[in-house]
Amino acid sequence: MIRWLERLYSHLDNPNEYVILEGAQGCDLDLNHSGNYPYVTSRNVSTSQLLADSGISPERLLQTIMVIRPFPIRISNITKLGDIIYTGAYGTGQELTWTEINVAAQFGWYPYKEMLDDFKIEYEEDEFLEYVREDILRCPEIYLKQIFGDKYINPTDVTLLQALEMERLYYKSIGEREYESNYIELPLTESKDCPTCIYDLSEQTTVTKMERRIFDLDIRKLINNCRINTPSSLYLNFFQHLSYAHKGLNGNYDDIYFDKPLRVYLDWLESETGIDISTLGTGARNDERIKRKELIKR
Repeated sequence: MIRWLERLYSHLDNPNEYVILEGAQGCDLDLNHSGNYPYVTSRNVSTSQLLADSGISPERLLQTIMVIRPFPIRISNITKLGDIIYTGAYGTGQELTWTEINVAAQFGWYPYKEMLDDFKIEYEEDEFLEYVREDILRCPEIYLKQIFGDKYINPTDVTLLQALEMERLYYKSIGEREYESNYIELPLTESKDCPTCIYDLSEQTTVTKMERRIFDLDIRKLINNCRINTPSSLYLNFFQHLSYAHKGLNGNYDDIYFDKPLRVYLDWLESETGIDISTLGTGARNDERIKRKELIKR
């Protein structure tokens, strides 16, 4: 321990060097401050706790970059063995589906309740039910539980959203992340070669490989997280969940076109939190990011 601290402080004491300290994710799952007990982590997750764990004085802190995402996540309500459990909510944030995220992201919109109905294919009821029955038969049981809970064996009154989720999860089960829907028809957009193709952005956990749940943002929780961590700037990761057209992009914000809804959203986020957004993360690679403001203080 002493040898490790000596090595750490040899860098901290060097005026020509920076030390980057990366902490665990999950301030929203914090033992003390998340408000979701008992569906929480086993420890506190904050800037001050990270410094304390590392043996670094708060006086040494130059800045804090807080990584957030537009739509918070939680783990699945289905275990790897297929048991139905409850893993907590996200404050007042409404639970969304990946279908809603996928469709909204394709047009750079924020998901809204009537969105899918705008693209619904007008089938006769019997024809719609035929597609539904086909998806019930081919969709894996664990995914049916994810959609319908205990009623997965013989679901009734299947909604358009549930049908779209079955369709999506079937294609996901066979490794297809791009597919054409039987239920909705997306209008032609200039940036899409296949205008009716849905691109699935869903995620699963690293260990269990179960699909994550996704929620609307509870802005009050984010504001509280900013109070706890006092970030110098926000790194808005998973920006592609707001706009698929920006997926994987790299460059400066002023050189890239953003529709008005996206610009309004970013300005609103900064206004509510009082914190500048320095970077938009657009993908998993290190260079997939859009620089909005300076990230590191000089």
